[in-house]
Amino acid sequence: MPKSTEQYRLLSDWEGRITHLLLSTGSQNLTHADVHNYFGNVFRAFADRSPLITVLSPSPVAGKRQNSDNSGGPNVRIVDLSEGGRSRPDTSRWLQDQIAVTKNSSTDRLCLTNCLADPAMATAGMPPHLSVPLAARYGYDRRTVEHKITGGEILCGGDYVFCGNDLLPTENGRARTNRETRTATTEALRETLGVKHIVWIDELMRRGHHGYDGLRRSAIKDDFGHIDMIITPGGPVKGKPGTHLVFVAQVCGEFCAPAQKESLSEVFSRARVLDFIAKELAQTRCGDICFEVERLPMFVDARAKGVQFKSFNNGLVEVDGTERRVYLPDYVENPGMEGCMETYLRTREVVHKVYTSHGFDVRFIAGHFPANLGDRGALRCASKVLDRAI
Repeated sequence: MPKSTEQYRLLSDWEGRITHLLLSTGSQNLTHADVHNYFGNVFRAFADRSPLITVLSPSPVAGKRQNSDNSGGPNVRIVDLSEGGRSRPDTSRWLQDQIAVTKNSSTDRLCLTNCLADPAMATAGMPPHLSVPLAARYGYDRRTVEHKITGGEILCGGDYVFCGNDLLPTENGRARTNRETRTATTEALRETLGVKHIVWIDELMRRGHHGYDGLRRSAIKDDFGHIDMIITPGGPVKGKPGTHLVFVAQVCGEFCAPAQKESLSEVFSRARVLDFIAKELAQTRCGDICFEVERLPMFVDARAKGVQFKSFNNGLVEVDGTERRVYLPDYVENPGMEGCMETYLRTREVVHKVYTSHGFDVRFIAGHFPANLGDRGALRCASKVLDRAI
């Protein structure tokens, strides 16, 4: 346990280079070669860095250990979650949601926080004590809280966080959005995450559209998943002190795969909430910080298999002085993309231009890891940044 929780602050989603990244595989009885083949595109994206990349495995990994795919690249370590007689859990889904990582700026000590009271985590098959083997291996502090700390619903920009309403307690399957519940949850998050300002994205959505009752109350979660699928903090805007960049997803006809007219009508109806969020976020302040909103295309596949919003927001960002980089999911290897590749590549080109216009080096990462990553591009959801050089 940390001696003073007030000294610990949630690790930023943009500040500093990533020095420790957590990944996981749900497959049993892998070799080291399998792990490198599985995550090879991730390792290559970090080839000019030397971060520690820890891969969680539900069983021992056999074969000769490989340091990295490229000399001087990532240092890959395996943590076997079955050690000590523990059961072999499914570790293939949504690693981001399991723990919150806070750092003491005075001592550089890290603390892993988990919530044992979140039934969604148990349903996902993740081990309830995920922080235990990690803390033991790396000497991190750890603690448990009663409220949710679902990582996909928490985006940190420093002394502020954007939050999704899946962090609120539920009643009859719906988030309790009444003022008393939200106030209590806000205070709990401030204490746990060590930040001052909490911005609730669902409140921005409602404020931006007064006729919101005409839409489903869970429009963000049901349509797009957690808020990190549609929002990316980008750090300070060059030449504008006190202004931070935020990328907000956008759906346009030119970035949609060929589909029936009825399907596209449904897509645009559901995507209106993105415009409401962008508009209100541009008018939001967190103390001395205001936001410059940049819209980022989503690729939409609305063919017979159903609507899929493929995100370019769910990535990993690094801002280190004047150096900026973003790691993004790529869908070029996904099955079923053959019939819409031209539209997809045009969308990806625009995404690249949006990021590079703000000085970012863009690293696209293709692959089908872990389950569902290929469908929705959940690169951030499938990983967890455990430390940054700040």
